[in-house]
Amino acid sequence: GDISLSQQLTIPPAQLPKKVETLISEGTYGSKENQLLTRYSEIERLSKSVKRVLENGGRVLMPVFALGRGQEAIYMLLRLMEKNKIPSVPIYTNGMVASLSNLYMSNYERISDKDRKWFMKNFQQNVTVAPKAIERLLFSKEPALLVLSAGMLVEDTLSYIFAKQMLSNSKDGIFFMGYQSPESDGYRVLEASKRGDEQVALGEETVEIGTKNIDIFNFSGHADYQELLELPRRLQPEKLIYVHGDEGALENLAEELQYEFEIQIPSNLQTVEL
Repeated sequence: GDISLSQQLTIPPAQLPKKVETLISEGTYGSKENQLLTRYSEIERLSKSVKRVLENGGRVLMPVFALGRGQEAIYMLLRLMEKNKIPSVPIYTNGMVASLSNLYMSNYERISDKDRKWFMKNFQQNVTVAPKAIERLLFSKEPALLVLSAGMLVEDTLSYIFAKQMLSNSKDGIFFMGYQSPESDGYRVLEASKRGDEQVALGEETVEIGTKNIDIFNFSGHADYQELLELPRRLQPEKLIYVHGDEGALENLAEELQYEFEIQIPSNLQTVEL
């Protein structure tokens, strides 16, 4: 499953056992291109991008997964506003993110009471649930932050609906908060933007791309590259099995650690003897 050894904004690092015989590890960020990414460098990079768009009169769409990434994104934006790193503008989210935020903060005992109270107070004061103002918001030109699910622009979700409308506006920005599957519309938008395409196919429609403010930031709950190397070195397993990652990422990790561990990268449905 997913693991992270870093302190996130609302989630503490994983607590590891002292020793395991077999380690089955994810390898999502195992490619070399992810070696230099850190959460705090990404916060700084995102804050500069958000500030630029908002000060230019645009809106920022941040597609998120409703549980985990949604709470991290809103918490981060509220903190950045508090520190005057970004302009204070309205924050909108959708019902699923809002409902899960309440459950998350009410039941997650590993968040300090101080942080929990701060988040809930500021969430209630500064965040509006989007469905209450969906028609006005969709065509609004006022600077705002839109933290909406789904994280990969799943068709007919609020993030998808807003992305289709905002892509053509040169002032607006779309900033993804984590991994985009190659089969997703989020991935198609990112790749079209990187190529400098003027259009992108979303569902059965072709949408004009008028904004250059499209980017992806690594706020994933997955371990980063260095953590993926650190994990087996800390646990010293007799056997290391990599799953849950692109083939290139898993092979890169295996190559890096090949002289330290017995490593397998099984294919889907393959039986592995321990």
